[in-house]
Amino acid sequence: MGSITKGEGKEGKSASDFMLDARDGQQMMDLEAWGPRLASFIEHQPGVKGPVGVQDLKRPATGTAGGNAVFSAELDLGDGPTIRRYVVRYAPPKSSFHEYDMPSMYRVHAALQGTGVPIARPCWLDGTGEFLGVPAFVMEYVDGAVPRQAYFQEGPLAEAHPSERRAMVSNVIKTIAGIHEVDWQARGLAFLRDRGRGRTLVERDMSWYWDLLESSLPDRVDDFRPVWDWLVRNQPALEEPVLNHGDSQLGNYMFRGVEIAAVLDWEMCCLLSREADLAYLCLANQLNGSFLDKLPDGIPPEEEWLAEYEEISGYKVQNWDYYRMMMLYRLTMIMSCGCARIFSPAQLEATRSMWGFFEDRLMERMQDLG
Repeated sequence: MGSITKGEGKEGKSASDFMLDARDGQQMMDLEAWGPRLASFIEHQPGVKGPVGVQDLKRPATGTAGGNAVFSAELDLGDGPTIRRYVVRYAPPKSSFHEYDMPSMYRVHAALQGTGVPIARPCWLDGTGEFLGVPAFVMEYVDGAVPRQAYFQEGPLAEAHPSERRAMVSNVIKTIAGIHEVDWQARGLAFLRDRGRGRTLVERDMSWYWDLLESSLPDRVDDFRPVWDWLVRNQPALEEPVLNHGDSQLGNYMFRGVEIAAVLDWEMCCLLSREADLAYLCLANQLNGSFLDKLPDGIPPEEEWLAEYEEISGYKVQNWDYYRMMMLYRLTMIMSCGCARIFSPAQLEATRSMWGFFEDRLMERMQDLG
């Protein structure tokens, strides 16, 4: 498989163009209708007094996995009329995933308040879609710069000075280490153990993405069965699971200068090993690096990411080859299945070099393992 050099594919599109194509099916169907729905929803929430006005409702320029829109609300929260900025996160009409659990995502946001993890404060949940038509929740707006899908080519990471870029990397690593230190049991996040099926947390995580495969590409199940069998057979013992961000790629870390303003997109949050988040991050970097002749100055090689994490956390990375293989599997399911769910056949053909990146490497690795 050839990589997309310098950010362009067969049709001269950049990697971001490819991902923006995917967003077409995730737009709100009728922005004008959503304004009154949001106003009515907020008016019915405890602590909100009187009518609510919703203005400036629009989609942000980044993000693909879920539906997002930002808006201003004129409302009275008990201290008199004010105007505040919010974000509504909603289950999109066409999703990369087979399940989209808004109540669980809301619980994660609420549980992480006060932990030191930078995350938007959740305000109101419409878990059934009673008001908004689809499950959704509203959270406070966080001001910051969000990397684009091709985050080494455009956005805050790409535009930073190399020394600033290196500081941003360090702050991402510190943030991931902080997520892993959260006392998930004390914070009421034990429910995350129940996602998926299997004897172990590793199998439960893998089964959730296997279900995505069965629902999205049922004719490919036999192709990936040897991968599943190998991962189950060779899984290491997981004695101390930690809270995982799950979607720990750099595009989900909002920056304010070199600091992390917020961690985004928690729909893949799970309880797993520290190595899972790190392997996912490094593999996502590998994909984004394939669009370029070389990584930007200030972006370290994989071994430096791991060494810095070990220094910050005091934890020694273990079973790296296994978790790298497991995250190859996960990213293959997300990319191959997700694109099949969202893209048209013509878009799939044009973007083969992007969504096939992890699948090709997964299959090559399986051949090496025999």
